[in-house]
Amino acid sequence: MRLLWESVNFNRKSIIVPAAIAKTGRKRKIEMQANLIAWLAPYRMKSGAIFNTDPRNRIAKAVKASSVKWKRNGLRHSFGSYRMEQTHNEGRVALEMGNSPKVVKDHYFEIVEREAAEKYWSLKPLPQTERKIVAIA
Repeated sequence: MRLLWESVNFNRKSIIVPAAIAKTGRKRKIEMQANLIAWLAPYRMKSGAIFNTDPRNRIAKAVKASSVKWKRNGLRHSFGSYRMEQTHNEGRVALEMGNSPKVVKDHYFEIVEREAAEKYWSLKPLPQTERKIVAIA
């Protein structure tokens, strides 16, 4: 939640997590996938906080409205599982997640099928003309 837009480089397709805000206290670089770029593009700014308010509150409201079963750290675990299947490289995924290669291999290796990973990494927002506006106040 402390990440700034200055850390997001759309030209290089990467995000630098500064050591000062990283869980491990070490700077890390995350490669931005095409779908992440598509999701972030409408909100792109040159500077400032990515989140002005705690996004967990909005997520909780969306989860409640959708009846989806939410798992704590589910987004992080999904990233690890699908990224591992995509790259088959626990060292790379460990660097991106701020974990050790052992933790990544123990927790995220062979969790999802290739087809599921392909679908995950192809999820993109609908074009503006096809979006249904849903207010989550």
